[in-house]
Amino acid sequence: MTQPGFDFAAPSPTPVQRRHAAADLALAKVQREHGRLWLEQACHAIGLYAVQHPPGWLFEDARAWACDPGGCAVREPANPKAWGGVVRRLVARGVIVATGSVQRSASNACPKPTWRRCNGDAR
Repeated sequence: MTQPGFDFAAPSPTPVQRRHAAADLALAKVQREHGRLWLEQACHAIGLYAVQHPPGWLFEDARAWACDPGGCAVREPANPKAWGGVVRRLVARGVIVATGSVQRSASNACPKPTWRRCNGDAR
């Protein structure tokens, strides 16, 4: 009698898991290069943007404002995927929440999430 073969390899990650892993790696690299200060500056800048703008803003607009010298002048990371870690941190802290999505022609009509600040004060 033969036993069925077992595959002990980990299952392949989903596209969302791969995106999260890429964002985590990029954020870790930014933190190694610039320290934790970059992450806190980026989170603070996006939090300010969320307070100053009505619901329905795009994160790419907030990111552009945060890096603009007329905004908060946050240093642009070498890998833009580091901003994914900022989004996840702000959502976990209860600072921002996704409100829906909008089609953008600039990104091949892929839906982009829209954001708003959470009610109450930011943590």
